[in-house]
Amino acid sequence: DHFKGGRSWAVVRFVEPVTSTTEMFVRMIGETPAIIEAHRIAGPYDYALRFLAGHRDAWRDFERRLESLDCHVEARFGVVLEALK
Repeated sequence: DHFKGGRSWAVVRFVEPVTSTTEMFVRMIGETPAIIEAHRIAGPYDYALRFLAGHRDAWRDFERRLESLDCHVEARFGVVLEALK
């Protein structure tokens, strides 16, 4: 994985948020060691997550766990290519 050593971010939006689902999501964040930073945000997405070492496999595993929540979630993953400041 040529992104190892980099930084990666994901943004997550619950299309129809349900309190019990978002509570399970927050627990999943706490149980995922590859997530080293997590923020609840305002805007088009609900959460911003930073993954350790830009690890795409960690994201894929987390994405599968998101699917298990049985709700409509929109999620995007990106890798920092260059720090500008």
